[in-house]
Amino acid sequence: MRRLSLAQKIALTNTVFALLACLMLALSANVMLRRYLIQSAQTELHRVATIMAGTLDAPMPMHGVMRFRAAHRMVGAELVWVSLQGRILASSSVAFPVGAFVNVPLKDLARMTRAERWHLQTDEHVYALAELPGTRGFLMAVAPLRELRAITAGIMSIFIPISVVVVLAGTLLGSFWTGKISKPVQSLASAAHQVANGNYRAVPRLAGDDEIAELSHALYAMALQLQAGEEAQREFVQNASHELKTPLMNIQGYAEALKDGIYSGDEAAKCLDVIARETVRMQKLVNDMIYLSTITSRPERLVKEDVRLCDLFGAAEESTRGIVVEAGRELLVTEPPDIVLAGDFDKLVRALTNLIANATRYARQRIELSAGVKGSAVTITVRDDGPGIDPALGEQAFERFSRGEGGQTGLGLAIVKAIVVSHSGTITVTNDHGAVFTITLRV
Repeated sequence: MRRLSLAQKIALTNTVFALLACLMLALSANVMLRRYLIQSAQTELHRVATIMAGTLDAPMPMHGVMRFRAAHRMVGAELVWVSLQGRILASSSVAFPVGAFVNVPLKDLARMTRAERWHLQTDEHVYALAELPGTRGFLMAVAPLRELRAITAGIMSIFIPISVVVVLAGTLLGSFWTGKISKPVQSLASAAHQVANGNYRAVPRLAGDDEIAELSHALYAMALQLQAGEEAQREFVQNASHELKTPLMNIQGYAEALKDGIYSGDEAAKCLDVIARETVRMQKLVNDMIYLSTITSRPERLVKEDVRLCDLFGAAEESTRGIVVEAGRELLVTEPPDIVLAGDFDKLVRALTNLIANATRYARQRIELSAGVKGSAVTITVRDDGPGIDPALGEQAFERFSRGEGGQTGLGLAIVKAIVVSHSGTITVTNDHGAVFTITLRV
């Protein structure tokens, strides 16, 4: 069975609702129209009965009966003269023969006043009664319901075709506008399939300010992000392969040389040192890649707690004391403000450690670690007195495998940025008699 399209579903739904609405309207109109016609007929019959009762105030000999029939011809309604006991004394309607008793609930007729208005109804007739003078009975004006039903049917015979035409016109108009809506949706669906196949430029940017145009812009932005992510992943794999290839080649070369007996004695020991050093380097690279991947893919795994700046600075100083002393540099730590941050202590220590280690490789003599308060944020600064950062590098310094002269894995600053971003912070780098890295975190 062929699946209905979105446009067909909307058009079918609109048609069904329109038909149901017309059906309910027709039923309601039929009931209200019939009720209105009956009430109007009763009002008119009561008026006729009251007027005619006043004209028939004389005794009712034969000339009175003739006058009664003449009155019937004048008013155009069926008139029936009924005694107090309900017997028909005179009638202009074959449905009410003289001598018969009316099948109308005439209760307490003697207590009716001249101005009192009775509206009675059976399955076939509508009645209105007025008392005749001298308690000579009642004058009953009668109208058959079949005439009212005929009027109602005539009106409905006009209403129903008009309703059908309106439904058809509404369906056609709805189909037109549904097509206008579904066409761009189909275009976006087709573009989404192309994006899934790698064509990230297939998403159209629709004009307008409605929800569909907004959806197209969102899909376009998503496609660009997917493209950027795929390119970054491809570049990451290429760079990682390149970074791992060098130590692996060194390890392979020295291992084969040792296996073939090319080196022996002290030279063999040096080969083993190189293998061990390259292994450590490769292990660090792999660990950094895993750590960076964890930070960027699962930022919600932060273990947030109250972190005092003084404790953070103390831990970072302790962690980097060895590499700073080994490099013959000096780390100057300015006592930070007494501020408490909400963050992951270990990861923030890792960020400062990476910045200090990076500064140690480029500093001539000293590295400075300080902090300050700016509004509702705290700034942490790591500066060195080295040659500074290449202005052409700029923000690329925080990209993966972006490595300056003397760098190691090229992931240290990328890890720093990932940690800072996971804390909803920012990091910048400038030159001021050396490189200046500034982390900004909200208190």
